[in-house]
Amino acid sequence: MASILTGLYPRRHGTNGERDSLSEEVEYLPELLSRSGYDTAAVTTNGVVSGRFGFDRGFDHFVYLAERPGTDPRIHRGADVLHDAAWEWLETRSSEQPFFLYLHATDPHAPYRPPEPWHRRFAEGVDVALGDHGRVEELGWNPTLGTSRMAEDLSALYDGEIAFVDDQFGRLMSRFQEADLYDDLLVILISDHGEEFGDHGRWQHGMTLNEEQLRVPLIVKLPHGRSRGTRIGHVVEQIDVAPTVLNLVGLGRRPEMQGFDLLQPADRAHDSVAFALLARQPRYRHVESIVEGDRKLIHYEIYDRPRRRSELFDLVADPDERRDLSAQFPIEAGFLRMRLRWNQMLWRPAEVAPAEIDEELRQSLRAVGYLD
Repeated sequence: MASILTGLYPRRHGTNGERDSLSEEVEYLPELLSRSGYDTAAVTTNGVVSGRFGFDRGFDHFVYLAERPGTDPRIHRGADVLHDAAWEWLETRSSEQPFFLYLHATDPHAPYRPPEPWHRRFAEGVDVALGDHGRVEELGWNPTLGTSRMAEDLSALYDGEIAFVDDQFGRLMSRFQEADLYDDLLVILISDHGEEFGDHGRWQHGMTLNEEQLRVPLIVKLPHGRSRGTRIGHVVEQIDVAPTVLNLVGLGRRPEMQGFDLLQPADRAHDSVAFALLARQPRYRHVESIVEGDRKLIHYEIYDRPRRRSELFDLVADPDERRDLSAQFPIEAGFLRMRLRWNQMLWRPAEVAPAEIDEELRQSLRAVGYLD
């Protein structure tokens, strides 16, 4: 989320560890919009994306709907509650100012417990207890416990959660239409990550950088139906969101931002490279990936082992990343590793401070696996 809202790669904004708060030295989209006269509000159901981690900067109105471990098996507050809280703010604000509203739903996330009728529609006969966080977390650390049937059942529960969020998002858009606000809206729907169900031997997220983790939805609705039906064919990144918003509202992309305006495809297409970094997983020092054209390299540096490992894939011929080509094309793999190394050396990371976490937040974060 730090990358989406700053337009910076993880190595630059530095907010990567489990206790890192957003650095004061990086420019932040809500702050930029607030300074330019926007009424800014956020409602989040994820304790990591909360004020304790610095994400309330620049928001005039910030609501964290805390997780409920021990009182609700779903733990996260649902998208229905999220959208109702957002609409409550919308109904009380002045209509004189333009507004920026950030909503963070956490339903498509362990525990996988879709409410009815979505459970019955997508996972009829599957015990929702299978998707409880403790069980899924155990699979994360002991992936060999998983079976193909378990993968099918968990994926079905996950699909039900996605469909529930989709329904609630549609309900919110209908409210905007009824209030005669929809045509003027810029709406961006994006995910922070995907989920893995044994695809590459792991479960949940935060373990690998394969496509089931990185290939997330990005849907943009422009005001008054502009560019309706346009599909961007080249690779884009989450860091493209903030500069796109700034250009669309007339403020202009900040020169420090590493992303590009999605509506200026030539800016991104001339490079057509995408980077990803995973730095919070204790098994690995870090995992990084680079996509350039049809090729993708995933590079692992492993704790307590004097070796590194890379995998090379052709995403067109092998979109499921089943055939490692690094031995067959060592020069190409080496070139992409050099691109990764260059990306590591190019950017000075921002100074980050640890978040101050009270006991209530600590329990919430532990309940969903964010803290050991």
